[in-house]
Amino acid sequence: MSDKGRGIRSLTLFLAAAAGFSNANIYYNQPLLGHMAHSYGESVNSVSFIPAATQLGFALGLVLLVPLGDTLDRRKLIRAGSRSRRSLVFTLSLGWKARIITGFPDNTASC
Repeated sequence: MSDKGRGIRSLTLFLAAAAGFSNANIYYNQPLLGHMAHSYGESVNSVSFIPAATQLGFALGLVLLVPLGDTLDRRKLIRAGSRSRRSLVFTLSLGWKARIITGFPDNTASC
């Protein structure tokens, strides 16, 4: 086997592992729901929206974003996605100010 064949094979293996870890990531929080509910003083039923929200977001990403890769320039799409994630991370890094900007409630003050 040539060096190019080994490189393609290792790249394929790497991308398959990355896709597997990415897909498994949406299920990691399910065994922890009891601990999260106890930590926040909530019932398990009230925190059960977390896995549903992650799975819904994953499904919406597949339905809405994957077809864009076929119709739009992929480089522009990757840049736009990177910019939006960067701005979201920056917004959430503001801490207590993030609840004003994003509208998410800040539950840390009640702990």
